[in-house]
Amino acid sequence: SSQYNVEKFPLSFDGVKTAGDSGVLGFAVSLSRKLSSEVYQPIFPPVSLGPLTDSHSFPTLNLTSGLTFRADIVATDIFGHQGNASVLIFTDFTPPLITKQAVWQRSQPSIKDKDVCRAASGHHGNHYSLEFTASDAESGIHHVDWSVHQADGKELEKGTVQNSRSVRRAECKYPSCACSLDNFCLGLDMTVELVSLSAESYNVTLVATSRSGLVNRTTMDLSVNRENVAVSLTNAKSMSSSSIQADWSTVSKAISYTLTVCPQDSRGECGVCIDRKSASSSATVTGLKPFTYHIVQVQVDTESSSSLSEIKVVQTDPAAPPAPENVTAMTVNSTAIQVQWLPANQRNGIITAYRVIVSGGGRFDPKPVIVGRNHREMTVTGLQPYSNYSVQVAAETNGGTGMYSLARDVTTHEDVPGGPPRNIQFLVVHATNMTVTWDSPEESLRNGIILGYNISYQPQTSNIEKSTTLSIGSSGSLSATLENLQPYTLYSISVSAFTSMGLGVKAEVIQRTGQDVPGPPKVDQSRLNALGTTSFSISWLPPDRPNGVLIQFVIVVRDATEAHHTKNNFASLMYFYINVKDTQYIVTGLMPGKKYGVSMMAVTEKGRGTETDIFYVKTNPERLTAPQSLVAKGNGSRTISVNWKPPKTVSSVQLTYIVSYYRIVNDSNDEHEPTVLQRTNISIVLTGLKPYSYYGIEVSVLGQTANTSTTFAYTDEDKPGKVTEFDIDNVEASSFRLVWKPPKEANGHIGYRYRLKDTGNDRPSETVTITLSDLEEIGGQFQYTVSSLDGDTTYLVSVFAYNIKLNIDGDPSHTEIVQTDIGISGPPINVLVNATNHATILVSWDPPEQPNGVISNYEIKRARLSRGYNSDPDNIVYSVADSSRFYEITNAYDGTLYEVTMRAVNQRGRGEGSDPKKVTAIFILPGRKTPTDVLILNVTSTDFVVTWQAPNDTTGLQNYRVTITDID
Repeated sequence: SSQYNVEKFPLSFDGVKTAGDSGVLGFAVSLSRKLSSEVYQPIFPPVSLGPLTDSHSFPTLNLTSGLTFRADIVATDIFGHQGNASVLIFTDFTPPLITKQAVWQRSQPSIKDKDVCRAASGHHGNHYSLEFTASDAESGIHHVDWSVHQADGKELEKGTVQNSRSVRRAECKYPSCACSLDNFCLGLDMTVELVSLSAESYNVTLVATSRSGLVNRTTMDLSVNRENVAVSLTNAKSMSSSSIQADWSTVSKAISYTLTVCPQDSRGECGVCIDRKSASSSATVTGLKPFTYHIVQVQVDTESSSSLSEIKVVQTDPAAPPAPENVTAMTVNSTAIQVQWLPANQRNGIITAYRVIVSGGGRFDPKPVIVGRNHREMTVTGLQPYSNYSVQVAAETNGGTGMYSLARDVTTHEDVPGGPPRNIQFLVVHATNMTVTWDSPEESLRNGIILGYNISYQPQTSNIEKSTTLSIGSSGSLSATLENLQPYTLYSISVSAFTSMGLGVKAEVIQRTGQDVPGPPKVDQSRLNALGTTSFSISWLPPDRPNGVLIQFVIVVRDATEAHHTKNNFASLMYFYINVKDTQYIVTGLMPGKKYGVSMMAVTEKGRGTETDIFYVKTNPERLTAPQSLVAKGNGSRTISVNWKPPKTVSSVQLTYIVSYYRIVNDSNDEHEPTVLQRTNISIVLTGLKPYSYYGIEVSVLGQTANTSTTFAYTDEDKPGKVTEFDIDNVEASSFRLVWKPPKEANGHIGYRYRLKDTGNDRPSETVTITLSDLEEIGGQFQYTVSSLDGDTTYLVSVFAYNIKLNIDGDPSHTEIVQTDIGISGPPINVLVNATNHATILVSWDPPEQPNGVISNYEIKRARLSRGYNSDPDNIVYSVADSSRFYEITNAYDGTLYEVTMRAVNQRGRGEGSDPKKVTAIFILPGRKTPTDVLILNVTSTDFVVTWQAPNDTTGLQNYRVTITDID
């Protein structure tokens, strides 16, 4: 800027301490001026310097005093990494000033001043103050060094006063220039306390240093007039735990005496007593720490001097100690707690014992427990479970018992309840359940929070130590319903409360359940016997579970003639009521030869009990003949109607008939055990039979199976079943063989059919009935060859049986997919051969009906049958394209008889030949005129048109002759 002059401002710096791994690429240096505590004004932007540069000069403004600059230096390596440093530069042209002369004056100690305690500890001498003011208006005072020497040069004291802390402008006290821009005081006002000056003359040196490093030194002399005085401490003793009394000798010219009492360990405050009466010789210092060693010293002051007495050490008396610290109380278990503490830091004497008071818990005696001085904990036992206690601890010294600590609350752990539930009652009692109620245990015996109740119960008659337990998980639930109990049974029942610690004391009672219907009597089946044709006897024992007081027994007799009856599904029931004391009975009035179902029940006041199983007994039968006129006839493929008449010797009793039937296989062997049915009427329709099967039917009277009527009958024919093991083999170009086994159920006289579908066209499938004479049977397997098929063709084939009589098809077998082989082609069809012109034979045809593949070409064979010219070959074969439908054979000789046959050629080769066609070549006499271009047109089933061209030379032409020859 134009306001700066062109003087050089030198700036030098050291190179970086380390160049890192890559080396320094260069430096950038910039300069700013400080305007305020936080604001800098850039003066010179960064200047780039080489890596070997270590100094730089800036052209600057006129350098007036009191300016502050900051130089910023940045080093950069070849990768762009940077390091930086800054330095403050001050413009300061004059050294600092010491503007106030040093003044010595005697320093009077202040009460409770710790320096007095230091003096009392052995630092003898008078006290002075050194005052001075140093300033630097340009950069500010950095520090001031001071020292005091004796006249012989011996240094007595020295020190340094720093001015390194920043202050706010309002706190700067230097009057001329206040604070610098960076809030640094420019001036420094100081007072230094000097101690232990015992000589009469001294030399004082002050050295002030500014922040820019300029120094100013000042030296001055001091002379001290001193008077020799002496004071003696004659007595010092403890008066109590907080006071000490001292006596001393008097000194003439004394202005005052100062008694100082300080703790020996220099911790805590000194006790000072100042008596300005020179006649005093005794004083007491109070407010001291108990049981503490104190240093006692007295000082006498005169007009020109002062003196300290010798030191005495006195211990204050012990006092009651303060309360122990860190008192804790922890629960050990349900009846014990552990108390811990630490002694107070100020013990006021030697601890002789501790007192522990535990109060609360209802019945617990709150007398203190005394333990020895070395204890720091104790376990208190014999407490109540789950109870609140308050704990306090006090210490004892020879000075008495101290204060108790603040109360610490603690609760003992829970325990199992100490008392049983009370007032157990039964509100509802039934045969299989009852409701029990109770009251909670006494509150003092609960020993915790009642979480619920445990109820255990078992029959008293049980020999097995096993009980059923219910847990009621709520303290408010005071009842429970016991279920699934045995009727009319004594039960032992116990109820106990539980806490988190477990079950408490049980309350036990006995209660009987109510009556119920009884269990079943025990029938002796071995003694259930028929006594004749109308009675039987039965014996029994009472039920294992009477479930109450038995009143009677009931015998139930049922007609069990028909099968498949249950207890509640009999046509008639008879009841017999028996005295409870009886254990056997004879049932009479029954029918001869009849089967009866017998059961029993016991009875209590609650009613009839469980019925026994049904036991069967049959009265002795009458002798009867076999049923008469037994007739059986099939009336369907699966049913046979059977009718009969009762035996001749029959009473009025309703008879039950036994009908058995069985299937006969191969006219001799039964297929399985016969099926047996019971009927009370004289007819039955047998169902669920197999079609076209031969059955034997037998009918007898129940109990009279020795007299049986027998007959036989067929069921009707029906739809046959599905053939089995169907397969295809021997596949050729025009045929394949079907193989199968007959159906497992022919259900009548059957034949076989097959269904064939050519997948290469849209024609429907073809169903073919196989002639039985064409079937070949080998080892129970049928075989049939399907022929006249197309080669290289895919067919879908299935086989099924059919009923010959009913003409009903059975279900088809699974469908087989078969592809015929590629065979030789069949012969071309509609082959026509005509001699159309002189030396020319025209052959026409249609493709084979069974090409058995793709036709590649046709072969036409011309064979000479009559004698011809020597140059005419006997046989010639012509190859014609597959797309052709006619061909002209040339070079035929006039009047010669030829035979023409054709073949189609496919992938397998030359196919079957067509039927031979004979033709005679047209004979032309020499000189005759021959028509040309003979054509046959408009061919129908009965006529055709022949056209031709006239000869070139028609001279002498009279007419034409057309010859038609049937060559077939």
